[in-house]
Amino acid sequence: MGSDTSKLRSGPESLPSIKLPASASYYGGMCDSKDKDADKQEVSRSRTGSASSRSGRHPLPVKMRRLIQSCFSNPHELVGRRIMKRACEMKKEFAMFYMSLEQEQRDDIEENMKLMLKKVVTNIDFVDEIQRLAEEFGQRFVALRPLGFRPDLFPVIADATIKECTHLDSAVHKAHTTTHAFSQFGALVFASVREGFYTEVRRLRRASASFSTGSNGSARRRLMESSPINENGSIKSRGNSPRQSHSRCQSRSASPDSSGSDELCPNTPTVGGAPATYLKPPTNAMVATRSY
Repeated sequence: MGSDTSKLRSGPESLPSIKLPASASYYGGMCDSKDKDADKQEVSRSRTGSASSRSGRHPLPVKMRRLIQSCFSNPHELVGRRIMKRACEMKKEFAMFYMSLEQEQRDDIEENMKLMLKKVVTNIDFVDEIQRLAEEFGQRFVALRPLGFRPDLFPVIADATIKECTHLDSAVHKAHTTTHAFSQFGALVFASVREGFYTEVRRLRRASASFSTGSNGSARRRLMESSPINENGSIKSRGNSPRQSHSRCQSRSASPDSSGSDELCPNTPTVGGAPATYLKPPTNAMVATRSY
């Protein structure tokens, strides 16, 4: 038994020992690799410039954005005029509205359309800037409402924009790829154009409502000042009025301090040198006799 116990005791000592490598541990290697991957993702995000805005992820993929920018690198100075011309061809109501404008107004719309698209394409990586520029463009159409513009004409302009911008590609990319890219682009831009239009309409309505409320209040104050009746229903007292002066004279004559003088108030009417406040007895000359 002694030999058996000695064998058991010497058993663990005969097992081979495991030596760890001198490099970092497995957990440390995982942490280092995660940090490196995060740094690479951060660098790639800053290089691509996708710039996800406050609203979240950019609705247009990077390939679509680069395709749109490559299309606008081609000549596009007449894109505003071509868009409005195509919109007139697409819908009769828009043509009637657009032809009713003066030439200066049409030129202004075409120029603003071109500038808006150029600025939006330049800032296509920033959703907030796209929305701001498109809303400013939509606010300009509020002034055209008295001339017949309606917000349901915005889809006509959007469709015309998509078709004309697709032609800027000059068939470099596949037709369906370019059309899909500009369809997504047009939906993003003209959603903000409509929002800018309605925001400006609401602002003008609030301003007109506050102005009408203030004018009604001032008119009511002027009416109350000119009215002889107070708000509580009593008659306003006016200085030096005949009724007030007459009441003062009566109170003076009825007061015990008055010495019974016949001094008349300056505004008291007289008849034959006597005050007309009391009736005088008729005289003989005033009595007319009738002879039978």
